[in-house]
Amino acid sequence: MFLKYTLSKLYHTEKINDYLTENLQALNADTVRADIPTSSSVSNIDIWSVSPENDDTYAVIYSLDQKIKEDKNSQWVRSTYRILLHQDNVGNLVITQNPTLWSIPNKSDYEPQLPESNGTVDSDTVQEVTDFLETFFAFNPTATDKELAYYVKNNALPTIEKNYIFSELINPVFREKENQIKVWITVRYLNESTKATQLSQYELTLEKDNNWMIAD
Repeated sequence: MFLKYTLSKLYHTEKINDYLTENLQALNADTVRADIPTSSSVSNIDIWSVSPENDDTYAVIYSLDQKIKEDKNSQWVRSTYRILLHQDNVGNLVITQNPTLWSIPNKSDYEPQLPESNGTVDSDTVQEVTDFLETFFAFNPTATDKELAYYVKNNALPTIEKNYIFSELINPVFREKENQIKVWITVRYLNESTKATQLSQYELTLEKDNNWMIAD
């Protein structure tokens, strides 16, 4: 998220050249021509991958949408680039390779193996845990850190503080392991602001002392 914010800020404020090495700034000096009456603005940046290239240097593949205006005409253009970023020991960044035309990575055919219940949790416990989770997720969107402490240990889940309405739990999977219950679950919410459905997926570890709590 930090990298996306940084790239977006640089493109929107037209300061991307300030983060190029001096050699690259000299290379790009002639790329903007005064005799061509065009301008551009960036509306969106998608980062596809960030991978280590060598010590403190990272290869970044990203796409951006630009609105290109020439006189009274305008069009949207989507382009994909690869750059090399060097980050020093205090977190400062410099672009060491010019934005180079690239391709968007293809979709992988990888499908993760879905968990299945293995019969280690009895029906009474399943009902107890389900009741707990329904109560928790109905309460969770507006709960404060202090209120979450009654349901969650060690800040295992963050506060949301959104106007979401709990709808249902979808296909929960339960497994018992070392006196804890592992739960894989999808939670359906209605976003009151947008009226859209939000499906949030969780992998939780529950344990019981006096009451059930989310431990991880």
